[in-house]
Amino acid sequence: MTENEATEPRATDQLRAQTGAVKEDLGKLGRIAKDAAREKLGDARETATEYYQQGRRRAGEVEAQLVDYVRTKPLKSVLIAAGIGALIGILASRR
Repeated sequence: MTENEATEPRATDQLRAQTGAVKEDLGKLGRIAKDAAREKLGDARETATEYYQQGRRRAGEVEAQLVDYVRTKPLKSVLIAAGIGALIGILASRR
């Protein structure tokens, strides 16, 4: 064995050390990716919740408008509902 061989680590030892470092780095990258995915999921969940709440508010507003319309114009409302029912009945019977 030469003096250089005694002081320098063997190639297999270097490879083993580098493999360990790569494995550690991959573990860190996995954790970072997992955290990023959680953040994006949280953001998507917040956005979906906001849209859901907006939809509920809008549906409530439309319902209130419809109730007001029916109260102020009951005969017209009944005739419109009957017309829509008849149209749906005609379309359904054609199938």
